[in-house]
Amino acid sequence: MSYLEKARKIANRDYGGDPRAVEMLLAHLNFEGGRVSGRTVQGIKFFTVGQNATHQFAMGMRDGQCYRLSVGEDSGPDIRELEDWEDCSYWGHR
Repeated sequence: MSYLEKARKIANRDYGGDPRAVEMLLAHLNFEGGRVSGRTVQGIKFFTVGQNATHQFAMGMRDGQCYRLSVGEDSGPDIRELEDWEDCSYWGHR
């Protein structure tokens, strides 16, 4: 199964087929090499999509709302509510 097929399957099951969820899951699958491993923070399920030397970045959704999570070496989780994924221009890199 391709990453896109896998992302669509999970998005249909967990997010009502929301295309933003497909995008989030596809970014996660690409980052994790096809492995799905989400984590829940403050009731929102997040999926890691990038990192840099000091932070890890994740995308999440709950009730149709998009969220960005960043966690740094010396800081707790920073959660930002977004209208859409384009509202966040940086997701780190691998």
